Amino acid sequence: MKKQKPKSKRKTKSRSKEGGSRHSWVDDLDWMPVETGDAQDDEDGGFSIISWNVLADSYCSPRSHRCLPQKSQNHIFNRNQRHHHVQKTLCQLVSSLDRPIFALQEVDAPLGVLTKFEELGYDGIETPTSPGGKNGRVDACGLYFDREEWVCLKSEAVPLDDLATLRSKSTTEVTVGTRNNLQGLQASFLRKNMALLVKLRNVKVNKTVVIAVLHLYWNPNYEYVKLCQTHHIMRNAKDFCDGDSSIPLVVCGDLNSQPESYVYKYLSSGTINAKLVTPWYSSIGFVDQMKEETPPQTDEELLQWALSRKLKIQDDSSPDGSDDGDDLKGPVKPIRYLLDFTLNRFCRWLRILGIDAVLETEEEEKLRTKDGNLVIFDRCRTEKRTLVSTSTKLLLRKDCPPGAYLLDTKSLANLELSLIHLLLSHGVKLQPRTFLTRCVVCNGMICKVTDENQIKQIFEAHSAPDQLHKEIFEVFQCKGCQQGYWWCEKPTSSASRVKSQAASLLEACIRGGVPLDKDMAMFDFVDVEEVKAQASSNAEDGGDGEGLKGCAESNLFLERLDVIEWLQDEGLANPFGPMKSVYSEYMGDQEGKDERLKPANEEKIQEIPLIPFTNVTHDFVGHLDHIFVTQQQASPMSSSSSNRTCILEVSQRLYVPTTYSELNPEGERNGHLLPSTAWPSDHLAVGAKLTWGRIDDEDDDKEAVLETNTAGT
Repeated sequence: MKKQKPKSKRKTKSRSKEGGSRHSWVDDLDWMPVETGDAQDDEDGGFSIISWNVLADSYCSPRSHRCLPQKSQNHIFNRNQRHHHVQKTLCQLVSSLDRPIFALQEVDAPLGVLTKFEELGYDGIETPTSPGGKNGRVDACGLYFDREEWVCLKSEAVPLDDLATLRSKSTTEVTVGTRNNLQGLQASFLRKNMALLVKLRNVKVNKTVVIAVLHLYWNPNYEYVKLCQTHHIMRNAKDFCDGDSSIPLVVCGDLNSQPESYVYKYLSSGTINAKLVTPWYSSIGFVDQMKEETPPQTDEELLQWALSRKLKIQDDSSPDGSDDGDDLKGPVKPIRYLLDFTLNRFCRWLRILGIDAVLETEEEEKLRTKDGNLVIFDRCRTEKRTLVSTSTKLLLRKDCPPGAYLLDTKSLANLELSLIHLLLSHGVKLQPRTFLTRCVVCNGMICKVTDENQIKQIFEAHSAPDQLHKEIFEVFQCKGCQQGYWWCEKPTSSASRVKSQAASLLEACIRGGVPLDKDMAMFDFVDVEEVKAQASSNAEDGGDGEGLKGCAESNLFLERLDVIEWLQDEGLANPFGPMKSVYSEYMGDQEGKDERLKPANEEKIQEIPLIPFTNVTHDFVGHLDHIFVTQQQASPMSSSSSNRTCILEVSQRLYVPTTYSELNPEGERNGHLLPSTAWPSDHLAVGAKLTWGRIDDEDDDKEAVLETNTAGT
């Protein structure tokens, strides 16, 4: 492919405009040429698109946007003035950027966006909103397009809260949790986020494109939620295309995800090990991202910060473009739990099954309920434990550790079902050889005692009858609380009773489909296949009494949320394959640039971001807004053009400031912070001019022969 040398297209304008108003970087917004292959000319079907989070009126306040210069505060927090500024900026972008398609986020009613676009000759489609936000979001995702150039063929709003109840493999009417009866991880996915899918046809060249407008959950601690939201949108987009894989897809919006994030890697590489994102598999989830280091304050700090992030992206990449993830090399680390004070019995069961589970102390419970001091949150992060609680309010706090699990109080009537649900949700594989190895009192490890004097001391400490000294027992002791145990096969002994309880829990877990290690150790008397067969029979017959209970247990596996299955997938795949980020370039294109950014392994498929930020506030600086386009793919079953995705080539990008001095040419203190008198949102706009790529001549010849043969037949 031929490449053209990129050159700046930005216009140099005078330092003051007509009427005496000062020139700003916004006046320089224009398309910047990029290196591109043989793309068709714009008049043959190219189009441009802008993605911008316009900052909803309800989210713009002195509390959320601190330390703005006084003149910016006077301008931005005057609502009518900012509404006018947003509309004026949209008019400017329409006129100066050749009437592009607009994909906007955080569009709320006071901004008057749709009305303004209609005045400009645009049609618009927006996701539903809810006044006051009680039953949804107050703001919308919207797509707006020139009505003389584009026709909307269809559109679909994708409510991402559906993830909390989505069970595509369910074959029964049994429901495990609803919107009004949450349990497990469901609360994590109720975030009121929306996405919008729109299928447009260009009336000039009769070509079709699907555009997805995304606005993902904001919290950096909940990467697993954002990954599931993205995967859900991409699956819906695949269905939205009606099986026509030749239609290109453009994904754009505020992803609340940086270029080193797993959401970005999922889109750019086409596949990802989802276990890397889940807190219960990876220690990544126990790092509080809300306490990130202070954003760079100067251009020099910004340059070093951006370089370090690029180097991190390079170091994290593997030859196939995915992330190896140190946390998951070798055996998966066993999950560790912290349960609230009300779950003492449930905690004992987990310990019987050999699972590391600690209980909130009485003192910690008092601090939490009376003083609001959530010591358990810090303890979860420090000890890398997953929180299990019966408190809905606790899990809805923004500082709640990610991956926290809710036990619905109504489900406590059947703790065995709750136990199975918990283990299935976290993909726990039971190891019978570890059963009864944890102290049910303190969670310490139980070890065998062979020293005769120590055995005698244990018997004396527990006031054991004298005859026990004369009998031969296997004696054990907890390393933590020094609790003594001795093994006795008598049915009435405490040892036999706890073994019987462990066997009962084991059989319930087998019926529920919990994975099990082959080494059954002392529980080899349990016939796994027979238990499974009985569970299957109960599921088919409906069961009654104990059979009904077994039926409910066996249905739990089928009733798993889709997100549970996705988060256990070590090869979670984007249905559209690898996608190209508009604001990135491959490491191989780094000719003449920083040698530190050259790939150490030429086989590595590495992309690095071209811009350091799209969001600039006092508390955060980062690149959150993205545009991705599908790349050319051929169906393995056919080489016809109808089964090949039409490639969209990026011919130009929208200019985005890359330094603080560009945002603040006057050098005013904090003058680089957004929103400002020059720009009415805390997010910058990103955009691209896209052209319809040609299929190679060799492929054209093959298709011509195929079509001729088909016609002859």
